[in-house]
Amino acid sequence: MSQQTQIDRVATYWLRWTERWPTAAHLAEATQEEVNELWAGLGYYRRARFLLDGARWVVAEDGGGGKMPSDAASLGKIPGVGPYTASAVASIAFDEPIAAVDGNVLRVVSRLACVRGGGDVTKPGTSAGKACKAVADALLCAERPGDHNQARSHEGSRASFFTHRSGSFTTLYLIACVAFRLTDDGLFFSYEIARRIQAMMELGATVCTPRNPKCGECPVASMCASRALELEEEANVITAGKEPFRVTDLPEKDKKADKREETVSVRVVRGTRGDTETGADGASKKSAAFFLLVKRPEGGLLSGLWEFPSVVMEDTDADEDALRAAADRLLAETR
Repeated sequence: MSQQTQIDRVATYWLRWTERWPTAAHLAEATQEEVNELWAGLGYYRRARFLLDGARWVVAEDGGGGKMPSDAASLGKIPGVGPYTASAVASIAFDEPIAAVDGNVLRVVSRLACVRGGGDVTKPGTSAGKACKAVADALLCAERPGDHNQARSHEGSRASFFTHRSGSFTTLYLIACVAFRLTDDGLFFSYEIARRIQAMMELGATVCTPRNPKCGECPVASMCASRALELEEEANVITAGKEPFRVTDLPEKDKKADKREETVSVRVVRGTRGDTETGADGASKKSAAFFLLVKRPEGGLLSGLWEFPSVVMEDTDADEDALRAAADRLLAETR
């Protein structure tokens, strides 16, 4: 519920939800309409559909068999659970040593390691995305024997972390192991997995912010490659003719597609059920009114929800007559 929605707004919904459906088994017996009704006002109804599908998978014999999975790989089999959610639940709830990389964590690690080039860091398949995941694993995950072996064999490489710009996935991984595992100062490694991950998320949300990072207050500023590069370019005249590098240049992402504009013709059809009735005061009145609704197709925006009959116009500048004609044709086709 709290993904892309403020927690203070979610709280009342969560209490009502858990009171009505305290377990996955209870939720699995609900209908989509019941779920949507209780969800109304939170938006992003796709999340509500996935919650219901997920609960049904958990209780199904060919799914979870009535048990909630406790590792990221198994959690990822639940409908609607992606890599981030699976990692977050597995690490925070079950202390599995796996990094949950959300937007805040991604911003922190991309700046710490100064990941430049290599594509959109938000896409796991790019070299930049892999590099950030490697740094996050090194920072947040439990100690692993292989990491200690790599660190010992690369002792003395710590300085390269601060001047590294866009090296390979393996190089970043090894450098991160050396830079952080051998310089354990208690910032991250004195706590269990869940607290480390939540601390990193909090760092990104409150200090290493998108537009106005508080580098002067950051507890890991001395280890931040992006901050070092920013100070270096400010101190040296090596950027003549171009804008100097800024910490806020990271993380690098693909440019967002332009927003799509649509013109939609909507027809509101209102009717009444039954004959006109006469009230006790002698005045005539009609029975309860109803409205014609149609169900949106599965998949896509607002999948499976109900709406007034509507049609998307090919001409975004269609006039009122064209809008009326389109709605008339739609109703004629659906009778």
